[in-house]
Amino acid sequence: FKIRSIIPLRGSQAEKDLTPKFPGLTDVDNCRDWDPAIPIDLDAIRDTDESYWEDYASIPKARISINAARKLWSSRFGALTALRFSADKYSKETLEDRLLDNLDPQSLGFRFRPVREQAMAASGQSIDFGQLFLGLSFFLMLAALILAALLFVLGIEQRTTEIGTLRAIGYSTKSVRSILMIEGMILSSIGAIIGVLGGILYNLLTLQALATFWIGAIGTKHLLVHTTFSSLCIGGFAGWVTALAAMWITLRGQATKTIRDLQQSTALLQTSKKAWQLPIGLILIIAAVIIVFLIHPAQDRNAAGAFWGAGSMMLLGSLLLTHYRFNRILHDRGLWQIDIVKLGRRATARRSSRSTAAVALLALGVFIVVAVGANRRSTLKNAEDRASGTGGFALYVETTLPVRENILEISGRSSLGLEIKRDDDIQFVPIRLRKGADASCLNLNRIMQPKVMGIYPEGFEERGSFTFAATVPELSGDDIWKALNEDTGDVIPAIADQGVIVWGLQMSIGDTLLYTGDSGETIKLRLIGGLVSSVFQGAVLISQHHFTRAFPSVTGTNVILIDAPQEKTEATQKLLSRTMANLGVKIETTSGRLAGFLVIENTYLSIFLALGGLALVVGTMGLGVLIFRNVMERRSELALLRAVGYDEIIIRRMLIAENLSIFISGTFIGTVSAILAVMPALMAPGTQIPYTYLVITLLVIITTGLIWIISAARLALKGNLMPALRNE
Repeated sequence: FKIRSIIPLRGSQAEKDLTPKFPGLTDVDNCRDWDPAIPIDLDAIRDTDESYWEDYASIPKARISINAARKLWSSRFGALTALRFSADKYSKETLEDRLLDNLDPQSLGFRFRPVREQAMAASGQSIDFGQLFLGLSFFLMLAALILAALLFVLGIEQRTTEIGTLRAIGYSTKSVRSILMIEGMILSSIGAIIGVLGGILYNLLTLQALATFWIGAIGTKHLLVHTTFSSLCIGGFAGWVTALAAMWITLRGQATKTIRDLQQSTALLQTSKKAWQLPIGLILIIAAVIIVFLIHPAQDRNAAGAFWGAGSMMLLGSLLLTHYRFNRILHDRGLWQIDIVKLGRRATARRSSRSTAAVALLALGVFIVVAVGANRRSTLKNAEDRASGTGGFALYVETTLPVRENILEISGRSSLGLEIKRDDDIQFVPIRLRKGADASCLNLNRIMQPKVMGIYPEGFEERGSFTFAATVPELSGDDIWKALNEDTGDVIPAIADQGVIVWGLQMSIGDTLLYTGDSGETIKLRLIGGLVSSVFQGAVLISQHHFTRAFPSVTGTNVILIDAPQEKTEATQKLLSRTMANLGVKIETTSGRLAGFLVIENTYLSIFLALGGLALVVGTMGLGVLIFRNVMERRSELALLRAVGYDEIIIRRMLIAENLSIFISGTFIGTVSAILAVMPALMAPGTQIPYTYLVITLLVIITTGLIWIISAARLALKGNLMPALRNE
């Protein structure tokens, strides 16, 4: 600058006020009382200096133009530190009134939020585990109802002679049905009471598990049981009514049977010749296939619901076709060569409804277990892969206080005490952080404004870090990083984890998030892409370029990603812990951070899997009951086969073939329908399908079924068959 002129100092208060107040300097009368928190040699102060300070204090020593000052010192925080008003035009009172009328508190950083209303809204729109439990419990309840109806039918079939006698001596069909319904009401009432008590016990056990060995999913032991009398009454009454409805449907069939058929038990062999199961079953299966081809299995709520519906339709349609196939086998009057396997398969069709019920029980249990198990994810094994959720980084560092040094430069790292050179194969990626709500799986509430991170997208693009599960239609995975830097007017492009977008934010790709900026303005973030589960879970990512404009008050970096060779990771972690301790540093491996998120997800899936286990237990119980009941009913038939010369091994093989067809049908239908239902999760990019878990689960199911079948076949031929032969 060139000195243009010299202005004489008058020492007026107006001139002194041009300098901003500086604590410890401008608020003291004596120079030797200065305490500005910076090194000053107070002994060097002379008497003439004291005199000058008394007359002029901190009056400005030089003045430059406003344009020159803006060029030198303006920043993203602004260009002005003070405003001057002419005393001739404004009085102090008038100026205060004008300013108060026009100033917006939000422009000064004040935030006025209805926190209670926001909290209630967030919790009211949270992930409803009650609905998830109810959805999964539907299959369990359906399996239980089928088993109840099956047991009721078996009881009725045992008493057909008694029912025929009652009708023969004058009891009407309605009276007999009422007698049996009263029995069913008593049994179902007891079952409903036991079910309510069992539900309370299940709830207590689940909460106890969450407070102990599943505590990693919620991080607290303070869990309270919330049970209302009305919910218990509704649940118990609903179970009681549906059980009675199943019994009523079962008893309706008795009205079509004659007294002679009931007394001679010949009505048990009658089956329906109507083929209504075929068209309805085909319609359901075709509808399921259409859904698969028309809806893209992207990980969003609509796709997940559609595929779950498709799996359910496939399950129901397959069961209807199975029932139709049993009826077709029984009514096949063509000539065919006698074969043990065919004979066993034909035997299943004699009780087509009973056999279909057994298939349905097993299919429902397998459906839940496989569907829930397919969503489980194991700990990340390819953590070093840059396309994985770690991005190929080794450490995730987050500090309470911002790091103001430029850690990309050696000088910046040296000022922090990080003596790491460029040739150490250790790379730092600084990320700015704007505080906000955690939208990860740790928070079940709906998040309105999650935390925002400012990143350098070109660095991730060059590395090939992370994988996208979905993007807006106009972009591909290769262009998404570049799009973050694009200037799109008042809308800032952003990305987040796909799971965060769908479940945490309850939004979709292409939707817009609204934030309030530092000056009260509205900031719009448009979600243009969703990442496969990554270390950024719970945050929204935008470019550094847009971040500094949108949130200028955020200085420094609070998050650092570090890429280090495996052999140097531990040493680097110790160095960071020591040198950055005063910043409130938290260091974790990227694989450990992802594993923590997986623990939470898998814990919830384990809770749901317990419901699937109950359904599977019900299914295998139904299969066992059916197998053993069939065996006991057919002892006279088996005795006749032995009497005419059939070997015991051949008869046992026939029984195994008969029950094995039921078992295979149930397992196959349940597995295929479950895979269709969870197709969005299985086809998501980067998903690691738990093949080991699924294979082990299916092997356990197969082993259990074979045990039932072989045990029943052995029991059938055990003991003396002569009494049964005399009754044939």
